[in-house]
Amino acid sequence: MHHALSSRWLRIVAIGTIVGLSVGNLGCKKLIRKVAPGADGGGGSGSGSGAAAQADDADTQLEKKIEPYIECLNSISSNVIQMRKYYLTFIPPNGPTGKETSPGMNTLSKGDASKCAAGVAKAKTKPPSNPQLEQAGEAFAQAATRIDKISNELHDYFDKKNFLDDKWAKGKALHPQLMEAFKAFGKADDTLHNVLDGITKPLHQRELARVEKEDGKKFVYHRLHVLNTARDFIDAADDPEIDFSHFTAARTDFQKALADLTAYGDAHKADLKEQKTAPSWPMADTNYDSFIRAANNFDKAQTTFWRCLRDAPAEAKVAGGKVAVEKLKCEKDFFDGTVDRVVLKKYNELISAANSNRFP
Repeated sequence: MHHALSSRWLRIVAIGTIVGLSVGNLGCKKLIRKVAPGADGGGGSGSGSGAAAQADDADTQLEKKIEPYIECLNSISSNVIQMRKYYLTFIPPNGPTGKETSPGMNTLSKGDASKCAAGVAKAKTKPPSNPQLEQAGEAFAQAATRIDKISNELHDYFDKKNFLDDKWAKGKALHPQLMEAFKAFGKADDTLHNVLDGITKPLHQRELARVEKEDGKKFVYHRLHVLNTARDFIDAADDPEIDFSHFTAARTDFQKALADLTAYGDAHKADLKEQKTAPSWPMADTNYDSFIRAANNFDKAQTTFWRCLRDAPAEAKVAGGKVAVEKLKCEKDFFDGTVDRVVLKKYNELISAANSNRFP
């Protein structure tokens, strides 16, 4: 099924970096704890007592469990998307005609597929047990391994121009295998994204509540809230027929979260210049500005898409207040792509800013 934004051939890092910002360590890595989205050196996530401490510990286990799956998506998904696109610029969808003279084939980075397979195999042994996640991870790793094998074989075949010797026999034989592998990967990628979406969204909300309880509504809370609402907006836009009222509400929530962060930042930006209170000093204030800039660019793209939906022609409007994205007339509102693609691009840039620009 094609989605407006998240057909996985379009959606690149939409699982986002907002997993695993635990109050205990208030600092993470790309999608999980190791990513830099901000820290304030709070107490450990298990610092509470009773049921609350058990819940914190369970979430810590869950974050560690899902980390390898997210790393698989980050290292492989977008590369397969680009690989498919690149290959099909040289080879017709139905296969080589035999007249191609300078074909090209990209490959995954060496070791990524095997690292993914090893990671999901190890994650399967970690608590908590989640058969749905584990099966989705295995299917993803198998699909990635299959593509890795075929793409390397084709890369070698093209690089050595062996098609000049066998009259494209091997290229024609491998083409349907590659296209089937792409299809299987697309399904596996979509499934793993969806399973992780179902896990990470409530996890994010629990983390936000813990941040508020233990640290208050400061930089960490507001940054996480912006990222949560950004993801909620992407979810609202993730359909070939968008519910305009739901889309509008999600946009409003994001804008409110961003306004709250900006207001807090305006009042407390001096804190980012203090070495004792800003773990990422002396870059904290600069990183904050970069994050705000990326968030505003995402908001600008949202607004253009919102206007596009609001002004949709009659033929694009369907029952229930929904709008069929494929029937919109505003594809040229952006120089570098259709509105839905640009919204996704700006979302991904926001996620990248959160990953690489740490502030408390």
